[in-house]
Amino acid sequence: MASLTIQHLPDELYEWLSTSAQRHQRSLEREALFSLEAARRRQQEVEQFIADARRVRATMRVLLTPQEIETAINEGRE
Repeated sequence: MASLTIQHLPDELYEWLSTSAQRHQRSLEREALFSLEAARRRQQEVEQFIADARRVRATMRVLLTPQEIETAINEGRE
């Protein structure tokens, strides 16, 4: 398994990670790994959402302009 050393880690990021590790009763290394894995999962979810939206949009017969979308959103707010 690979290892990683992070140099020049900003103090406030280190403090956040340390506090989070204590709160979750994990080592600093485990908390960093958990945070990286969570970020990767979120990125995959975003990429999947975008792919799904593109697939739906490709099946639409009528494409709306950004202005038409904005108008529809604003009308829903009234």
